[in-house]
Amino acid sequence: MKQRSLVLGTALALALGNVAETRAGFIIRQFYDGVFDPAGARTTDYNNLLANHPGAPLFPSGSTFSETLTVSAVTVENAGDDYGSLMRGYIIAPMDGDYTLAINSDDSSALWVSADHTIPGDFPSTNPGGQRAPDAEETGCCASLFGGARLEERTTAPITLSRGEIRYVEMISQEGGGGAFMELGWTLPDGTQEPIPGGALIPFTIAGSALELAFGQPFSDGTSFGAFAPATSGPESATVDESRSVTFTVNVFGGVQPYTFQWMENGSPIDGATLGYYTIDNADLSQDGSTFSVTVSDANGASVTSPDAFLTVLPDTVNPALLGAVGSGNPQGIIVSYSEAVDPASATDVGNYSISGQSVDILGASMLNETQVLLDVSEYNTDNMTLTVNNVTDLSAAGNTVAAGSQVSIGLKTDLAGFWNFDEPDGDNVVDASGSGNNGTLMGADGLPFRSTDVPDLGGRTNVSSIQFDGTDDYVFT
Repeated sequence: MKQRSLVLGTALALALGNVAETRAGFIIRQFYDGVFDPAGARTTDYNNLLANHPGAPLFPSGSTFSETLTVSAVTVENAGDDYGSLMRGYIIAPMDGDYTLAINSDDSSALWVSADHTIPGDFPSTNPGGQRAPDAEETGCCASLFGGARLEERTTAPITLSRGEIRYVEMISQEGGGGAFMELGWTLPDGTQEPIPGGALIPFTIAGSALELAFGQPFSDGTSFGAFAPATSGPESATVDESRSVTFTVNVFGGVQPYTFQWMENGSPIDGATLGYYTIDNADLSQDGSTFSVTVSDANGASVTSPDAFLTVLPDTVNPALLGAVGSGNPQGIIVSYSEAVDPASATDVGNYSISGQSVDILGASMLNETQVLLDVSEYNTDNMTLTVNNVTDLSAAGNTVAAGSQVSIGLKTDLAGFWNFDEPDGDNVVDASGSGNNGTLMGADGLPFRSTDVPDLGGRTNVSSIQFDGTDDYVFT
């Protein structure tokens, strides 16, 4: 029997640690060796796992080995040949709004998303071979998670979630031979696209299993998840530089969904800290020696509170550095970058900036993020310019200051490859208005020239020279 890093559990248990990124939980992928088509030939169709696997009556518990994913819902590559897999568990929404989930794999795969935290009776694990149509499906191979071929089919319809809401998901994959991988990602309401991180994952566990093995130890037979008595293990304390980010994490397994989380600092609840992880964006010296813990409760009222994790905050004695400046069209202005988070008051004071090389006025300044500032400036050309910065401080208690008279050349992009207005009255040809001479041909689906008869539905608008760029197979060929 093959075995990997495994996790077992039905009662509620947790382990607390800290990392520099969101990876509070984990999810388990079960593997099924020797999945062939009915004639015994190698297959890449995931449906053969559901209908023709020799151990189909045991599915989903009759797995041959398992893999624990702790960083994100992305599997190891090239795990072998002639197998199927099932990844199932729960995702936790980190914010309110509409989400889409996307899958990618080598070979085929499919995703099912429950309407809540419960497990429907028409999912692969509950009705193998008779499951309902998937919410997303990869019938080919080897695209990119958020782009490339079959993206529409590999992406779910929008799903509206509230912060902290838990949804049950299942993903099936099938591998014939050669390379192999499986990915599950999401697009967040704020537009962020990423593989679903460990902090948003909770593993599925089978209720009623006998008490067997602890976290990190292998299954005894590879066929089912064992159980845990309610317990906690000691946390890892964190040491972080002042004004830097630190994330405390909790691995949770077992119990009855949905979970609720409440993080505490020095024994007092932290307002809004109700996810499977807690991040301090800018650690303050006043938090040196503070303790952090979390209470996790399940739907039956069972709860467990972690031991305290201790935070050590080291004074920041390093001055921030000016890293660069570049002209930007969107957002419009000049983007200034620093080596660390800077104080917004000093960083947006236009008196702390000057530009030489051209007669350019600095009209205003705003924070793009904690390390970047956008300068609103008057019109400029492509001649060389230099930015000088003074008196910008970091977020430390000492107020470390950028070196006096820090300078950097302002980067300007002058090598425009092409500019197409798409205002030609007919035909497939487009003229490059940049002066670079890159005239081109509009290309549509299947790499064929775009024709006026291919005009997409644009909300009632009709324009024989319009084209819908979908990021997959529509482009300008030069």
